[in-house]
Parts: sequence; structure tokens; C-alpha cells
Amino acid sequence: MDSDQEAQILKLGKAINDPAFREAIQSDLDQTLQRHGVDKDRIPPDVLAVLTTLSADELAVLAKVKGALMRAGVSEHARAEWV
Repeated sequence: MDSDQEAQILKLGKAINDPAFREAIQSDLDQTLQRHGVDKDRIPPDVLAVLTTLSADELAVLAKVKGALMRAGVSEHARAEWV
């Protein structure tokens, strides 16, 4: 994975924190990613496929767990194991 692809994945991870993003991704993946500055072509297809199968509530759970781990000072490597 190159640094640009990793940067796009990080943008996507941040976007999941936005309730509007979580709602909109279900109905218009391309436009929603574009509005959040995420280059769809740089996100692995398997990741996009999973995101479109998750409800806004399920995505919110991911965001909550990520936030709790960050507030607890859990390392980035350890947080990655939760996803």
C-alpha cells in the first residue's frame, strides 16, 4: 500500500465519524466519498463493498469504538486490530 492510498483510507476513517456521511453513503457512495475528499479509486474494492453493506447504525458503532480507543490512549497499531 502506498502513502496516497493510506491517506485516502485515513480520510475515509475520519468521514465515518460524521453522521451525515454514515447516512448518505448508503444511498450515494460515489457522491458521498467525493464530498468528503475521498478518492474512491484509492480505496480497496473489498472495503467499499463492506461499507455499503453496513447500516448507518453499524457504522456509528465503528466510530464509537474508534473514539473510545483513541481517548483511552490505545496505540494506532492496536486500534487497527479492532477493525
